[in-house]
Amino acid sequence: MLRTELWSGLRNSNLRNASRYKYDIINDFETLRRELRTIELDLELSSVPSSTSTDKKKSQVSNI
Repeated sequence: MLRTELWSGLRNSNLRNASRYKYDIINDFETLRRELRTIELDLELSSVPSSTSTDKKKSQVSNI
């Protein structure tokens, strides 16, 4: 029951789409919760633009 409530309460559609497979194969609430947190962190890290690569590109352009 907790597993279903957790899943139906997800508001982030990206997290929901990325974790749909885990929801289908994991039957334990605690394990699913841990996996959702891992996926959530991965999504946050992938959405943050890296400033170092942008700075390198700017410096390369200014050298030309």
